[in-house]
Formats: sequence, C-alpha cells, structure tokens
Amino acid sequence: MLSPATRITLSTVRLLCGNAGQYTSQGTGFLFVLKSPVNDQVSYPVILTNKHVVSGFTQLSTTITTVPTQDAVREDCTADGMIHHPVQTDQLQHFVISHPDPNIDLCAILAMPFIGHLLENQPPELRHMFLDENWLPSADVRSLLRPVEKIVMVGYPNGLWDQTHNLPIVRDGLTASHPLLNWNGVQQFVVDAACFPGSSGSPVFLFEDGMYRTAAGYTPGTRVALLGILFGGPLLTMEGRLEQRPIPTAANEVPVFNAMMNLGFVVRADAILDLKALLPPPQ
Repeated sequence: MLSPATRITLSTVRLLCGNAGQYTSQGTGFLFVLKSPVNDQVSYPVILTNKHVVSGFTQLSTTITTVPTQDAVREDCTADGMIHHPVQTDQLQHFVISHPDPNIDLCAILAMPFIGHLLENQPPELRHMFLDENWLPSADVRSLLRPVEKIVMVGYPNGLWDQTHNLPIVRDGLTASHPLLNWNGVQQFVVDAACFPGSSGSPVFLFEDGMYRTAAGYTPGTRVALLGILFGGPLLTMEGRLEQRPIPTAANEVPVFNAMMNLGFVVRADAILDLKALLPPPQ
C-alpha cells in the first residue's frame, strides 16, 4: 500500500487547453471518482479543475502514464515498464461538467471518453491514483480543524513538471482562514502559499505527517484530507489596488511584477459533491 504522500503526488495531470492546435492555457487537474446520485454502484472517473482553465477551448492535451500493474509502483512514483502516453481530444466541451454556481470556479471533465482506449487491453493499468469522497475530511477531522493548519498543494506552477517521470511539484503552506468557513460568504477559503500560473486546479490537502491529532491526543502516522481546489488569489496592481483574480493560465511567458502576495483562494472540497447531480444518467 503506497503512502498518502505518494498517492496524492500521483493524483494530478498537467492540462494544456487551446484551439486549432495552439495551446494557450495551462493548468492542473486531478483524478477523482464521482458516484452517481441515483445508483451508487455506478462511478464516473473525472478530472477536476477550474472553469477558467478550460473555458472557451475545444482541445485538451495531457500525458497519462500506464504501468503493467499498479502493484509495481514504488514509493518514488516509478515502476518498471511504465509508459507515458500523450492524450488529446478536440471535443473538450462535450466532456465538461461545470459547477452550477457562477461564483464557484470548479468543473469536472469526464475522463473515460478520451483515456479509456489506453485501458482496453489489460494490462496495462494507470499509474495515476484516483481520489474519491473518502478523501474529503471526515466528521472527526472536521471537528478538529483549526484556522491554521499545515497544507500541501500538488500541481504545475508556471507549467513546471518532471517530464521524464510525468510528475508534478508539491508545495507546502498554511491555511490562512478556516477551511470550513465560507470566506466572504463564498464557498472558499484562503491559503498562505506561493501560487503561480499553471497552479490553477491544484488539489489542496491537509497534511499531518509523523503525528496527527485526534480527539484523545496525538497518534503516530500520516493523515491527509482533501480540503479544496486552488483557483485564484489577490494581486496588487501597479496602481496599488488589491484585486481578486483567477490565477493566470497563459502558456506563454507572463511578465511578473513584485505584486504577488503569496496567498491563494481555494474552492472548498465539499463543492465537488454538487457536481454529482449534473452527471449523465447511468447507461
């Protein structure tokens, strides 16, 4: 059984979106399994990301890694016989399910229509790890959460990634507001972490390693829970105004001025469950 740290590292994919072969938007997606609201025996593998990463684009490109068997994956995220597959679709919008609230920058991309062909003949299997509702904070964890918690964020800041191994970058930080309270009345919270173009859509995790808190005290081990999805942050304009904006996704070089506040806005993870009502009916 792989450690939680390895599993969350293997949960993301690097997204490039564009039109007519020109990929001008880059971001992060992560793999998640949504259960049908009418039949919990039916599941939908999806890629979760932000609306602004995919909005207005017809094409999506990513890289999917297969392995002979997931049991062969080691803690360093490698496996003998792993193969990286470039995957594209030119029908992106056919697969996008957007959160119905315009203030929630979250969407799901149905994954199987364009990666299912990699799995038609078993083996191989995906090296990537799908998260599910069990990764959301349990009632016990929610009761213990404080305004200041250790977090990690997995993604592709400025599009950086380990191309050789198809792996993301993991960054750490702290919650800057309580992760269960609606920041300014919206289903989001704030983190103290460095956020850059390409980080949009990054999963943000509670990460307690070595010891974690329980109602009775502390227990040795590691506890990880999905708290939310990064989507934006406050920027100081050259005029000194404070503005909230989505994190840029431009794949070309973006000039950066010393106006970044190292704060990020995060959609709360429970917003993911709102997408279930929009899933296509089971076949």
